[in-house]
Amino acid sequence: MEFKEKIEGKKQNSMLKDIYDYIIIKEEKKKIENMNSKEISKWLVTELRTSQQRYILSQKYEDMIEILKSIYESLSYRGKKKFREGLKIAILNIPEEKFSKKILKYLLFLVLEVKAVETIPAIVESITCDTIKEEKDKELFPIGLYIISEMSSGYRVADYLRDLVNSSKFEFSLAPLAFLGLCRAEPEKFPEHLELLRYHFYKLHENKKELEKAYCTAKRFVQSVGVKNIAENLSKIYIKLSPQPNEATDNWLVDSLFLGYNAPLLLQKEHEEFYIRKKDDNKYFAITFYEDKREIKKYLQKISELHKSKNF
Repeated sequence: MEFKEKIEGKKQNSMLKDIYDYIIIKEEKKKIENMNSKEISKWLVTELRTSQQRYILSQKYEDMIEILKSIYESLSYRGKKKFREGLKIAILNIPEEKFSKKILKYLLFLVLEVKAVETIPAIVESITCDTIKEEKDKELFPIGLYIISEMSSGYRVADYLRDLVNSSKFEFSLAPLAFLGLCRAEPEKFPEHLELLRYHFYKLHENKKELEKAYCTAKRFVQSVGVKNIAENLSKIYIKLSPQPNEATDNWLVDSLFLGYNAPLLLQKEHEEFYIRKKDDNKYFAITFYEDKREIKKYLQKISELHKSKNF
């Protein structure tokens, strides 16, 4: 019985389902261990294509991805390496056909499940190519961006994320996702990441509802970068006490970090020094100021005064 027929015939009963999954994984493991990377790539595309034609993936693609992940985890070290290489080849060589973009979508999700960081260059190439034109296929770019941003430990992840930000397919709504991915990959360079995405954040925050969501970005930013890193580099970002009309600044991040009930950090001033800490941690870190950073000092002073008056 073929792999896709086994999937199609899986029982709903949870105990039988576990037994069927075990049989599928065991049998497919033997086949894949004896394949080379190119054969694995063809196997992946064939199974996903056939399943899509039979309308399995349109409703239950999570099941297929989960089984593929389980097959991967059952492989030897050498088998896993071949599987990841096959995944990379498959992403780059999906034939143009009816279900090609859907197959690519599922391959991208599989990349994240098996943490195939070596596929990142292939992902960038596939989601920025000119063949992605139809509206329904444009979701591939944010999916690919998300997957790459989640693999921050991979080689040159920040460089690939910058390539995507500079792509013509990048939209300002993706700025928080790209920013957090860059921060995880290069936490100490967050001022540079803000500079790269400054205009995109400006356009995003023209929508007041999106500006209100900036607190979510700020909380995840603190988790990604750490308070000590923020204290050491915060004064490098672009802050204006009185920005010009239509001027893009990084004020939104400072506001989201320190102002309001949802802000993740506390700001305190003592003897001309500014200190920050998490709300649930008593350890303070002094903000480091560099030359010609009087503007951010004034801005933090303003926030400090608001804290004292509780006018925020």
